[in-house]
Amino acid sequence: MSQEKQLYYVNLNPISMDTISNVRVGDGHLIEYEILATEAEKKRARNLYSRSP
Repeated sequence: MSQEKQLYYVNLNPISMDTISNVRVGDGHLIEYEILATEAEKKRARNLYSRSP
């Protein structure tokens, strides 16, 4: 598995926080943040976000 980090985007909408994308939505009504992560880190983050209340 690659250890190279890539840029991903996560938005703060509680319905879709478990969606981590390499494409920025760019919607002015959404608050997006960037994460720099390896594929393994991305999977762990997705798992963490999907467990949030």
